[in-house]
Amino acid sequence: MQKTDTGYKYTIDECDVSDTASLKKFREKRAEWVKWFGVDDPNSIANQIYSMMWGDAAYRSLVEAYRFSSKENSTTHENEMLAGLLYDGFLANQMLAIGKLIDKASDVISLRRLFDEIKENRRLFTRENFVSHDGLPYDYAKDEQEHWESFRAEYEPGKIVSGPMPPYAISQSMHIQFDKITSIAPNNRCRKDLIDEDIFKEIERCFGDSAFGKIKIYRNKFIGHAASQKSRRKVQYPHHDDLSRAHKIILQITRKIADILGTGIGNPVPIAQYDVFENLDKPLIPSAKMKEMREWWHQHCLERERWHRGSA
Repeated sequence: MQKTDTGYKYTIDECDVSDTASLKKFREKRAEWVKWFGVDDPNSIANQIYSMMWGDAAYRSLVEAYRFSSKENSTTHENEMLAGLLYDGFLANQMLAIGKLIDKASDVISLRRLFDEIKENRRLFTRENFVSHDGLPYDYAKDEQEHWESFRAEYEPGKIVSGPMPPYAISQSMHIQFDKITSIAPNNRCRKDLIDEDIFKEIERCFGDSAFGKIKIYRNKFIGHAASQKSRRKVQYPHHDDLSRAHKIILQITRKIADILGTGIGNPVPIAQYDVFENLDKPLIPSAKMKEMREWWHQHCLERERWHRGSA
């Protein structure tokens, strides 16, 4: 079966829905939203989350390494210049990453914009569109009966049976998933069921968490802009716990939206294809090169001083 231009395997006419006009709009919007979620676009939500969580794990692992440093066993981690550079870079990158994911602008790819668009198009998320938007049967019971009748007719004792999950089973799991986001019991299912509005209220509350507010204000006053002393007077300094809370909420929102779209992302922290701690047990600069490094630092600073004085 060849995919259509929007990535679906089946045409609209081949889908088991009663409202084809609604399905057409749903498939168009869903295809766009799934692309925002995926990994093909460098600015996709998945790639933003992977980058954010990788940076967090990398920094915290280096902080953890401080436990192995001591006066008797000093390491590169004891260098104040390197420690300060790592912390400042970590803080700025994390605040920018969190800010991008909760950005409400209409011309960005963000978790917040995705949520707002899904909420605005709630009417398109009918049960039949959710389950049968790409060829799955809406009434899986009939399809299940036909599947097992065919299976029994072709079954041979001792024959190993394998293959993809049959369409009826996928349809059944899609119905169960939609039950969870509609709060409707299986015996009350209807093709026109819609996502429970309480789901959107819950996600909205998550976006309103105080951790996001604190991070956004600090980012605007110190990272995105150089705020005056008066305007930054009451700004609260964010801590690691605030960042962890923001990460946790973002991942929870991501899971909820993924359930609505019927998609998802992989492990939040990407699995490295190499040893992330390789060579960390070695010094950054060989002892024999310390004099050379100090001379480099001196010359570098002299050049910047000449720039400042207007010298060549």
